[in-house]
Amino acid sequence: GNPSSVLSHLSFINLTNLESLDLSEIQPGKRGSWELCSHFFQGLTNLHNLLLEDSAIPDLPEEIFSGLTSLEELDLSNNDLKNFSQEMFGRLSSLKYLDVSENPLICSCENAWFQNWSISVPNVQMALLDSYYCFGPGLTNRLFADEDLSFCFENWGMYLFIATTVTILLFLLPSLIYAKLGWTFRYAFYLLRGWGYKQLRPKGRDYQYDAYISCCSHDYKWVIDNILEKLEKQHERCFRFCFGPRDFAPGQYYIDNVQNGISRSRKTLCLVSRNYLENEWCSLEIQLACSNIYYHGYDPLVVVF
Repeated sequence: GNPSSVLSHLSFINLTNLESLDLSEIQPGKRGSWELCSHFFQGLTNLHNLLLEDSAIPDLPEEIFSGLTSLEELDLSNNDLKNFSQEMFGRLSSLKYLDVSENPLICSCENAWFQNWSISVPNVQMALLDSYYCFGPGLTNRLFADEDLSFCFENWGMYLFIATTVTILLFLLPSLIYAKLGWTFRYAFYLLRGWGYKQLRPKGRDYQYDAYISCCSHDYKWVIDNILEKLEKQHERCFRFCFGPRDFAPGQYYIDNVQNGISRSRKTLCLVSRNYLENEWCSLEIQLACSNIYYHGYDPLVVVF
């Protein structure tokens, strides 16, 4: 029959005086065919020796040795164990001898703690420690004790947190700067563009307009009735004004229309009202007009309150 199927239904809970248990060679040569449940050794509080050699055990639950406070000798050699849980051996407070040789130990971060523990533990004798080899792709004839697993103890979580924080700041910082200083950047850009226009503009050039009218939308009707009608049509000189709603090029950016209107006008007529002072576009228009004082050496502003 299959001895592992019989043992999986056994219970040692009433064998409190049992001191030695030998379950070696339950299924010799058959890998990965027997799994122990977490409460398999429950009740063996006085057990001193536990032999599980060559029993085709593929894995051990963390709680498998819970309650074995008197266990001194543990033989897990020649099984199919790849990883060992730190919590599993941490429960064996009386352990003095441990043999896990002939197991396909994987040299990974999961076993990094066991490498340090097996080398430095003072009160436990590790049997055949120099015979433990690393198993895995490309790992041949490399001793488990000599494998460098120090990188497993580095604080990668902190590194990841710092890298993520820096990345987020790099994405957010330009947006925050633009939100705070966006108008300043725009103003500087158009100042530079105005300076470039000055360098390319021939001296003595005639202006297309006598004045650019800077006003807010609430004053459009007043401008039409009192400036355009009287100064453009009724005045004997027939002034020519650049008035946004009438003269701006359709489909062009508003700020480009403003820049073109101011640069093509001899003066800038600013009709300052309460609404004008609260309008950001009007503020930009008057700043662009003021830039002509620097670039052209004269004051183009005519301010009407």
